Amino acid sequence: MVWVYSEDDLGDRLSGLSPNARTTFAVACATLLLHYYWALEARLGIAHDGSETLARALQACQGERGDGLDAVRPWIALVEPLIPDEDGEWVWESGLAQNSAIGVVHALNTRITGSVQDAVWAARQVFEAVDYLSQFDVPSGQPSKYVQIYDEQRPELYRLMVAQIDSILRVVETGTS
Repeated sequence: MVWVYSEDDLGDRLSGLSPNARTTFAVACATLLLHYYWALEARLGIAHDGSETLARALQACQGERGDGLDAVRPWIALVEPLIPDEDGEWVWESGLAQNSAIGVVHALNTRITGSVQDAVWAARQVFEAVDYLSQFDVPSGQPSKYVQIYDEQRPELYRLMVAQIDSILRVVETGTS
């Protein structure tokens, strides 16, 4: 079981997989974060159109690489404007929603190009979301502590999410569900 996030290790493992398997991994990582975008919309009291668009974009990533790539490319232009802008209205959920939307962009790019790096960056969004959550008192949205998530005493949430990334990759590597 992997307990430490390592882009190099992920890249090595993903490079041995097919582009379709990399896409499956990237989509699974992005899916872990979708509820954070929904939470932002709920906090701001707006319709859940953005989270629905993100979910539909991930659905467009399904299928074989040769099938319908022209149908996948337009989703990037629909998803990128959904990434919360740090200069806009910012609440604690905004950072997590950023990770969510950026993860979807990386999943889409993985589907289009088969890129190992985009699949790694989709996983990085999960890591960054956990980093953010580890350092904030979620109810108040105020920084409550500084957490050095590379040290031996990592927060449990961090360890669980990194283990979840590893579990997803194991499923993809073995072709089991």
